[in-house]
Amino acid sequence: MSILVYPYRRNKRTNEIEGLSASCISPYNDMFGPENWRVRVWGTELLEKLNCFLIYSLLDSNLYVEKTELIALKEELNILLQHSQTISNELKVNEDTFKFRVYNALEAIRIALLYDNSGVAIE
Repeated sequence: MSILVYPYRRNKRTNEIEGLSASCISPYNDMFGPENWRVRVWGTELLEKLNCFLIYSLLDSNLYVEKTELIALKEELNILLQHSQTISNELKVNEDTFKFRVYNALEAIRIALLYDNSGVAIE
């Protein structure tokens, strides 16, 4: 299994989530890592020390980020990019692979910010 990241809109009548993933521009996709990255990467003490609490919460649950939290998630992802070499070295993951996953999430945020009543899911 894999962890997926994608933008969505919330239906105003039913409150159901409607995916917007068809809007992603190549080379980006919906991959945020294999399932074991919940523990091995996203839920590590290192990310917690970097104050990436939204992403760190993937350790225990899926993430649905809307409104002002989208900007907070974007800031966390930018922190990860700034520290990508250290993170990849300490966690023993390929830096390019790690960065690509982060860029996929940033693309999902970019798309979500184009729409009202939208957000980003990481599940």
